[in-house]
Amino acid sequence: MSVVNDRSQDSLPSYLTLANDFDLSPQLREQYIQKASKIVADQQNDSIHRVNLFKIANRYYNLDKFEEYKKAVFVALKKSEEKKDLFSLAKGYTYLGDYYDSQAASDSSFLYYDKAEKMYLELEDNTNQAKAILNKATLQYKESDFLGSEKTVSKVLKIIKNTDQSEVLYDAYNLLGLIYNELDDFDKAMAYHNKALASIDEKIPSVFQPEATSCNNIGYVYLKNHQYKEAKKYFQKGLEQKNISRDKPFVYAMLLDNLALSKLKLNEKEGLASLFYKSLKIRDSLQLTTGIITSKLNLSAYFRSGKDTVKASQNAKEALALARSSNSYRDILISLKQLSVIEPHNAAVY
Repeated sequence: MSVVNDRSQDSLPSYLTLANDFDLSPQLREQYIQKASKIVADQQNDSIHRVNLFKIANRYYNLDKFEEYKKAVFVALKKSEEKKDLFSLAKGYTYLGDYYDSQAASDSSFLYYDKAEKMYLELEDNTNQAKAILNKATLQYKESDFLGSEKTVSKVLKIIKNTDQSEVLYDAYNLLGLIYNELDDFDKAMAYHNKALASIDEKIPSVFQPEATSCNNIGYVYLKNHQYKEAKKYFQKGLEQKNISRDKPFVYAMLLDNLALSKLKLNEKEGLASLFYKSLKIRDSLQLTTGIITSKLNLSAYFRSGKDTVKASQNAKEALALARSSNSYRDILISLKQLSVIEPHNAAVY
């Protein structure tokens, strides 16, 4: 497809649409973002201009171009401050929270989500306030503050009670399912993941892939509870969802890795290495540090099961190095535990 050179306002919607077309190459999509940016830069600073600035930022985010995303958000914030546009300021703070979350900078991310929450409260915007609080709960979950996260999610459910906010409700139930799984309360985990599935409706865009996400999470409950055949069924079902690899590559990578792990537990080793490596390749391309660590640890377990202690140790050490460089204490502990099993003669050191 050739790129149109028309810089008129009429071409802006087309550029923005094409920039979000997942069937196009990332390079071509970025060209359309740049063309849209030039048009938006010439606009007067009115409400439509600021909406368009956020659309530019959003499209960079969807391309995993996080530094360009941050620059676009700062431009939007500056223009919002000039016009004292509180709603756009709150939106900008949320976007910055997303940026710092993508960079694993939890403290900064929490700070901006908190600023957004307070501003939405002032604006009496319950829906976006609930989303900001849910973002904070997700950060708490990632930092292993499971009880704190559970308490924060309960605030969200109170705010959206008796509303039709199905997307927020889905995310809240899904997060509660994840929390209870980490707390080894498998019955509650399953109950909330099933509530999440039941809350899916046409208001939640299919591109968000909620069914695939829930299949992965339900499968993981079974996996953690040593019900490997049931786990395998759900991971396979998740992988069958239409456009999953295109719409949500990080969920696709999780499903591949978890399917491989469930098959390893069932001693079904044919084609396993390729599944593990396929997941790792996707996570590596997306620069998902935690995902890469998980892939390395699962590869380590795979090689250990085949008595290849050299490759098992190598992958575990690579996981440990990544965990240390990203200050992921939980992953550091898991990596050290794995190494102590692979190298029992060095267990005391680890």
